[in-house]
Amino acid sequence: GRDGLVDPEDSRLQVLLKDRALHGSARGEFLLVKKDGSRFPGEVSSSIFKINAGEERSCIIIRDLSGIREIEDELRKSKEGFKSYFENGPVGMCVNSSDNTWTEINQEFCRLLGYEKEELFAMEWSNVTHPEDIQANEELIRKVKSGELDHFKLEKRYIRKDGAIIFVTLSLVTCRNPDGSINYMIASFIDNTEHFKAVESLVHERQLLRTLVDNLPFPIYFIDKEGKKVIANKADLENIGCSMESEVLGKTDEEYFPNEVGQRGHADNLSVLRTGQPILNREEDFINKKGEQRWLQTTKVPLFDANDQISGLVGIGLDVTQQRMLQQKIKESEAYFRTLINISPDGIVVTDLLGCIDFISRKGFEIFGVPVDKELKGTSIFSWLAPDDLESAKLIFQKMILNQQTEPTRTFKCLKHDGNTFWVEFTSSPLENSKDQIQGLMIVFRDITDRKQVEEEILLAKTKAEESDRLKSAFLQNISHEIRTPMNSINGFLEILEDPDFSSNEKKLYANIVNKSGQRLLNTIHDIIEISKIMTSKIEINPIRVEMNDFVREHYKNFKPLMEEKGLIFNLVSALKEPFNILIDEMKLEVVLTKILDNAYKFT
Repeated sequence: GRDGLVDPEDSRLQVLLKDRALHGSARGEFLLVKKDGSRFPGEVSSSIFKINAGEERSCIIIRDLSGIREIEDELRKSKEGFKSYFENGPVGMCVNSSDNTWTEINQEFCRLLGYEKEELFAMEWSNVTHPEDIQANEELIRKVKSGELDHFKLEKRYIRKDGAIIFVTLSLVTCRNPDGSINYMIASFIDNTEHFKAVESLVHERQLLRTLVDNLPFPIYFIDKEGKKVIANKADLENIGCSMESEVLGKTDEEYFPNEVGQRGHADNLSVLRTGQPILNREEDFINKKGEQRWLQTTKVPLFDANDQISGLVGIGLDVTQQRMLQQKIKESEAYFRTLINISPDGIVVTDLLGCIDFISRKGFEIFGVPVDKELKGTSIFSWLAPDDLESAKLIFQKMILNQQTEPTRTFKCLKHDGNTFWVEFTSSPLENSKDQIQGLMIVFRDITDRKQVEEEILLAKTKAEESDRLKSAFLQNISHEIRTPMNSINGFLEILEDPDFSSNEKKLYANIVNKSGQRLLNTIHDIIEISKIMTSKIEINPIRVEMNDFVREHYKNFKPLMEEKGLIFNLVSALKEPFNILIDEMKLEVVLTKILDNAYKFT
């Protein structure tokens, strides 16, 4: 090498010269020195050949490795990032070969099953799968191998090392080779054990509820939407005079009470089913099987399905004969329930037909910030409503008073005693007197301001996350294409440059192509950095005064040869007056205009 071409401190130069002297040619990587004194990584290939009269000459080829090292570093970082996510991700993951054996397993999957990695690698997936789930899993794998499926999701059970059974959602995605064969499969595992336990718990609670219903000392029953009984507890059967539930199932009140009592009960059931308005604590009499007149306090409440449609009703009958005879007991009961209302975590208010307050619980004072010594009886509940919700609240109130079907639970913006606004959830139900006439409403309410704020924050976060995910997916697809294309060009022509059969001119041409591809790749990386700055709000705007006519003419001159070389008609038509100055970030304007012209050149 000549003085100054190779870093003089690089000891590998002497090794290359010795190898070349021994073998006739040699190649090595060095720190090379540019004219300006800067250093860069490069590859030097040197070979000795003879010319006239056996005179020896040497041929030296130098290749700049700076771009390759940068790309290798980026690829290394990308691989390390995926490896980190795989190893430390919140869900179990594994990579399977084409024969469905494990090749990689992350720590979360090991934790999920309770095994060490070495133990799992020595096992088949079927060894930790519940025997009843193996066949379904094998069938899906068969479809993947045959090409019928590229991915699937399966709810299955695994057996942990400690013998415990866990419920898991398995999601598998296949990566195929160009010929369609399986390269590898990636599987993720989400532990749903707690969910399945919750379902089992609900089933158990339902059984407990039925046991409770059957053993309550007062009648309780369920009626379907046709007015026929579907559940009756022991106390209800005793009132009817039957010993087995099957004797009353599928029948209406008229069928097992063939008198005025049956007609009245059936009519009440149909009214509740038709209007959705409950019958609450209505006292009615009947003659029991001993011929005694008894009084029941009947409650019939409509049941609603998931679509808010009436699917039946639940009825409760309390024997209140002694209460009617002992008014004092009734008063004590009223005092008892009043105490319960006052210690309720929700506010409760009772109004008349005009919305004036007859009663409000202590919690109601607290929720609205009203001093407990302030008299609220006779004041209007509509004074609680913020102006935005006042009219809609009045309309719903009127519907409830007129016994028109409406949603009993509503949310309104209200005013505290100090004038501040907050959100309140109201659940209303009409109050009827002994003549079935509505005399007002009972309203249960609670402060849901915190819940409302959380719901709004969750909705906003969800919207932002979905939009971010969509943009990231589109961005990665585009970037993948923009990086792959120049990389393929660089790799292909670098292989050609290593072929000694090509002339210097040809190699110069191919080197120029490699250089352009490298420049395109650098531009793509620059664009990625700029986008990252935009997404992190770190981009800076540096406006300067730019004369637009000169700016446009300069870019026209730069692109004119390219366009003509491709056979495109490329003219400059400007309606701007001379001079035409604007204040703008010139670098960013140049990027935008260059991209537009570059795309026009590429895709025209």
